[in-house]
Amino acid sequence: PQTIDHEGRMIVISTPPVTPGHPYVTMANEAELTGDYLRQTVVDNTYMSPPLKAKYMKASGGAESTAWRREYMCEFVVDAARAVVPEFDLLTECTIVRTHPRPDFFEPLVSCDVGYADPTFVLYGYYDFLQAKLIIESEDYLPHARTDQIALAVKAKEQKLWGQRPVYMRKTDIDHRLIADMAAQHGLFFTPTAKDDKEAQVNMLRMWIRDYRIV
Repeated sequence: PQTIDHEGRMIVISTPPVTPGHPYVTMANEAELTGDYLRQTVVDNTYMSPPLKAKYMKASGGAESTAWRREYMCEFVVDAARAVVPEFDLLTECTIVRTHPRPDFFEPLVSCDVGYADPTFVLYGYYDFLQAKLIIESEDYLPHARTDQIALAVKAKEQKLWGQRPVYMRKTDIDHRLIADMAAQHGLFFTPTAKDDKEAQVNMLRMWIRDYRIV
């Protein structure tokens, strides 16, 4: 509002954040679309000598390091040291988000990450045995959802995707009250997710992403 009287301009100066999920990324993308985005890298800095630039590049981990690319080259990249699945950033979107022909025989799978203050997310898919790939067909994003609202969404999406085909497996967080309510009140049978070795499970996810086994 302080800019209204004199049509003032606000200038936001920053290097890209450590994660593309930061609000600054949206702001920068919008500015670029309207021609209001200026990107200047260390290459454009005429006050730094080439030896000094080389010194800072080496200290950052080299030309391919995320620190150098983000802080000095102003690239929007995921910090590999902070990412849970750094392999995801190495792939192009079209290698993961693409059409996959559904086989004649498959067993539907549902995975539910329950929250309230944080949203509830539900994934729907199946495992393609012949292709050895996990196919995610759809998802639900349910903020502040009660148990009955989650059940209603799951039933509607299962019907839309698979009709009367029975669901092979449903997994959810270890919330025994929710699991009991889903079964007794809504006829949806979930089993709790294994929590015994998170590091091994994350490593398996990373390998599946790297090997193009998730679509």
